[in-house]
Amino acid sequence: MMGGQMQKEEFPLTEVPKEIFENILSFLPGKDLLLVCSRVNKEWKTVIESQSLWHLKCQRLQILFADLLHNHDGPFDFKKYYFKNPYTRNLLKNSKALEGVKHWSLTPLGDYYRNETMFIKEDQPHGSDPLHKFIGNNFGDIQNWVTSYIYSSREQMIDLIAEGCHSHILDHVRPPIVISEWYAARFDCGSEFDMEVKMFAENKEELLDSHQFNCNLNAGRQWFQIKHVFNAYPPGVRYIHYRHAGKDRKFWAGHYGVKMALPTVQFEMNNL
Repeated sequence: MMGGQMQKEEFPLTEVPKEIFENILSFLPGKDLLLVCSRVNKEWKTVIESQSLWHLKCQRLQILFADLLHNHDGPFDFKKYYFKNPYTRNLLKNSKALEGVKHWSLTPLGDYYRNETMFIKEDQPHGSDPLHKFIGNNFGDIQNWVTSYIYSSREQMIDLIAEGCHSHILDHVRPPIVISEWYAARFDCGSEFDMEVKMFAENKEELLDSHQFNCNLNAGRQWFQIKHVFNAYPPGVRYIHYRHAGKDRKFWAGHYGVKMALPTVQFEMNNL
């Protein structure tokens, strides 16, 4: 005590047991740990680079399961797995259309596919009901795509290994893979909607499984969902090709074709 006042002393976090310090850090976002916290000092950086911290963060996200850990060659990289997280997320990039047509290949090229702004806060999107009436408000901001009078398609190839999947899981566990998408016409114009998903081997040529869906929509405001589950697909799947397409049925100038939202390719790990 100095001058009648108690002196405040700092308590270095790194002096607490390592397990407690890791537990505290595990509640912070992963990017903050790497970009901010690791720069505090060498002691913090050492803890943040440890696999035990990222193991704990993976446990908090509930993204670990027995087959993944028991059948992995060499040391398991929990930090890499945490950021890849391939088994509990949508493997399609830009599925909410918030980045225009980024990550998607278009045929034909041009503006036949247009981004149609449809944030869920809007009361009425262009010619159909708000999507949140059918999916709820848990997806945040969403946009949808809309086609024209010319039949147009968009496609994306998913490299499962590059996304973080392990060959043992793909070939021996083979968890179900769920594909889905929402689609709608307009109140004043019917439309056509096609979706095709193909599973390829490592050479990208050998077709191992596929699913197709085709629909002629009458004019209306309602949204519909197509959903399919790939079960017991053959071993060797390394790529998933996702394609959807459509047009309007009246050949009207402008963008009166089918609306598409939230295309999804995701593993179903609930029972593993």
